[in-house]
Amino acid sequence: MRADTQCLQVDGAWRVTARVGLDREEESRLFLLGDILLSWPTDGLIVPVSGPRLARGCMYISEINSKPGGLALDFGSELQARQVLEVIAEQLRRASERLAGRSRTSTPPPPEALDAAGWTDQVGDDSMQDLIAEYTEMPGVVAALLISNQGLVVAAVEKESVEPETIAALVVDTLAAARRFGSAADIGELDTLSMEFERAGIFLAPFEDDVILALVKRPQPTGMTDTRTSSPQ
Repeated sequence: MRADTQCLQVDGAWRVTARVGLDREEESRLFLLGDILLSWPTDGLIVPVSGPRLARGCMYISEINSKPGGLALDFGSELQARQVLEVIAEQLRRASERLAGRSRTSTPPPPEALDAAGWTDQVGDDSMQDLIAEYTEMPGVVAALLISNQGLVVAAVEKESVEPETIAALVVDTLAAARRFGSAADIGELDTLSMEFERAGIFLAPFEDDVILALVKRPQPTGMTDTRTSSPQ
């Protein structure tokens, strides 16, 4: 996959652009993967009045590939724009590895991508993998992920394939919406978040500064009871 990302000052704003190019084999693989979702922080994002710019926090690679101008986002400050540039570039790098058939969890993000996420510790090492692997021993848990506050997968252990990048891309906006709800309803700070869906459940909790633990659970057969604590903490 060919990918080009840039950050330029345009009309008083800082514009982040991303273009991708896929060959036929990569387009086929992307289709079989069910597409790949990219996400980015929306702090400082300028809502466009018109034109090709976006005011959203995520977009599928197939959409970026099909748009003549690719992805274009405007931000109010250079710092915000360059942080988003690093996040998008890292996600495109991982997407390229997936489309080439290489492992998506064996290599941690480069330091500059983690710096852009506001977290500089190396959490992708073997000891961190071993630590979160313990969560997959809990009844029903099929995957444990560590996700930066910018939507990057920094460590993952999967007993079943759960599309970590897609989950990570959605977690940031989901948590932001939940926090806004808590603030608007005057019910305090968000502690943990548990969501139950037809085929899986997602549990989110703080792990370290700017890092979220996400556990993916499959529904247990009727009649089974969990004798362990429901919270990983």
